Amino acid sequence: MKAFRRFEEIHSRDRLLTEAMLFLVTDTVARSIWPYAGFATEPFGLEPGQQFEIPFGFSSFPDPLMPRMPRSFAARSRRDIRLWREHEHGGHFPMLECTDVLARDIRDFVATL
Repeated sequence: MKAFRRFEEIHSRDRLLTEAMLFLVTDTVARSIWPYAGFATEPFGLEPGQQFEIPFGFSSFPDPLMPRMPRSFAARSRRDIRLWREHEHGGHFPMLECTDVLARDIRDFVATL
């Protein structure tokens, strides 16, 4: 896995400004970071042996900030894994770096429903 890449290696400064302004103008900054704070203050867990019954799809991109989740870990809590893909590129924000790959994974998962 390649080391962390600077945003400018992937997109222009105009793109960075556009992404930042979307959060600021729509006042969604707090909502976008809630999961990070929420998981730290309100840990989530299932009872031993309990599983989600809903279909699950996972598209994994290498992230220098977080390790990849092993499929075996997900399978302990998800009974119906319909899509599992591990990609070589994409970083922490794959929707910006690999939009087409992520969109294909989402379409392929929805097609299984």
